[in-house]
Amino acid sequence: MIATEPATQMRVLVVEDCPDNRESLCLILRLWGHAVREAADGDAALREAAAFRPDVVLLDIGLPGRDGYQVARELRRLPGLAAATFVAVTAYGQQRDKEQADAAGFDHHLLKPCELDLLERVLARPHAAAVGATPTGQSGQYAFPSKSRSPFCVKNITHPVTVSGGVCAGPCV
Repeated sequence: MIATEPATQMRVLVVEDCPDNRESLCLILRLWGHAVREAADGDAALREAAAFRPDVVLLDIGLPGRDGYQVARELRRLPGLAAATFVAVTAYGQQRDKEQADAAGFDHHLLKPCELDLLERVLARPHAAAVGATPTGQSGQYAFPSKSRSPFCVKNITHPVTVSGGVCAGPCV
């Protein structure tokens, strides 16, 4: 379900190097009523975050240049971002990846393609555990269902891709 009115408008920075994923996620967030800025790499994310001061950062891990873990650490040091909520939105879903995300300061870890209802819940309560997820014992880390029909790219909304074990079987990851 894609809601059109958020409980609270958030300033959201989307950091994603895949243009289709980035544009689709930004479009959905704007439809939900959030103020959105975007970046395709770590350098752009640092510039945008310094000017925008987001409440939430949706950050891919597999970025060109600096990876998302390094970008998260650097963003956390910027003035006004220490209290921001950092959400890893990534195809990296192994336990080691989640541990690295936790160590880098991420508050949540969502696998691509991101289930929109889970993302919506994280944005509604950014400092709480995601509703419907099972805590794994690590701070902010959750085990999400391993199989889902989850549209992430807008072009896939009418043709959801199948995800099994965190691996995307469709064109967008």
